[in-house]
Amino acid sequence: GATPVYFISLKPSKARFAQMGKQAQVNAAVRVLAKRRADLHFVDVASPMLKAGKPLDIFQADALHMTDAGYRIWTRIIRPKVASADRRRCK
Repeated sequence: GATPVYFISLKPSKARFAQMGKQAQVNAAVRVLAKRRADLHFVDVASPMLKAGKPLDIFQADALHMTDAGYRIWTRIIRPKVASADRRRCK
C-alpha cells in the first residue's frame, strides 16, 4: 500500500546459533518478496553482525541481547534508510 514497511532481518545471536539456518531462509524469502513489492524494504542487519559465519562479540552475558556495539551496527545501517524514506515522503 501507500505505507512503506521496513523489515529488519532476523538477527544472529550466540544464544540462537542453532537457528541461523532457518533465520537465513526467512531473511532470503523476505528479501525476494521485497524485490517484488514497492512498499516492502528489506534491511539486512544480519550480515554485518557476522564474521566468518559466526556472530560478532556484541552480545550481553545472556548471548541474546546486544551491547551498545551491536546497536551501533544497527544504527549505521537503519538510520540512512529511514532518513531516505523521510526525504522521499517530504517531496
